[in-house]
Amino acid sequence: MDFYSRRELQHSNEMEGATKVKLRTGTEVQNVRGTTSCRSFGYDSWKQLYEGAVGNWPDFCPVDYCTRNAIYGAHVRVHFNRGGVWIIPMCAKHNHYTNNDWMTITDSNTIAVYAEKEHT
Repeated sequence: MDFYSRRELQHSNEMEGATKVKLRTGTEVQNVRGTTSCRSFGYDSWKQLYEGAVGNWPDFCPVDYCTRNAIYGAHVRVHFNRGGVWIIPMCAKHNHYTNNDWMTITDSNTIAVYAEKEHT
């Protein structure tokens, strides 16, 4: 199984085999520093990788009740799995290298796609 909802996961080590995870409202994420120059091997962009895994791209940024367009595939840590790096859609304001804050997922349809370690 490569898709889990957060409710199905009891421990962060259970996420190890997941390639995508539906994040519940209230889940906290944080930008991963130093990923600006990372390339999505096999894809033209992180957005394209995300769309390939999920099938669609949301219109809006899923954090902190944001109403800006989601234009970037942001590299984030998920609060319950800080060791992994995940891609979620995000606006330019929230996906900024100076933003080190933990942000709250407020869109219940948010899916995070796992980024292979060698790609980050």
